[in-house]
Amino acid sequence: MIRSRRARLTAFLTPYLLGTLLLIVFPASLTFYIAFMRYDGVSSPVFVGWQNFQFLYNEPLFKRAFANSMIFTAWDRGRDCIARPRICQRSSLTRLTRWPGPGS
Repeated sequence: MIRSRRARLTAFLTPYLLGTLLLIVFPASLTFYIAFMRYDGVSSPVFVGWQNFQFLYNEPLFKRAFANSMIFTAWDRGRDCIARPRICQRSSLTRLTRWPGPGS
C-alpha cells in the first residue's frame, strides 16, 4: 500500500501521462518532422524544408479540397447548432468559460 500522497498521485497519473505521450505527443512530433522531409516510406528521409508546403500552396486540387473541407465543416456545425442549439451553445461556451462539474 502506498502511503505517501505524492507516490499515490504519481502512480495514478503515470498511465495517463504515458498514454498521452504515446498517443498524442509522439505522433504529432513525428508528423511535424515528416512534414519537412521528402519521404516515401522505404528510403531514408531527405530534408526539403518548406518545399512540401509550397507544393501544396500551388496545387489547385489541394485548394479545392481545402475549400470543400471548410464548407463541409461550417455546414455541419451550422446544422448541429440548428438541430441541437443547447449542445452547440454548450460546446462553444465551454472553450470560453469553465463549466462546473457534476454535483457542484
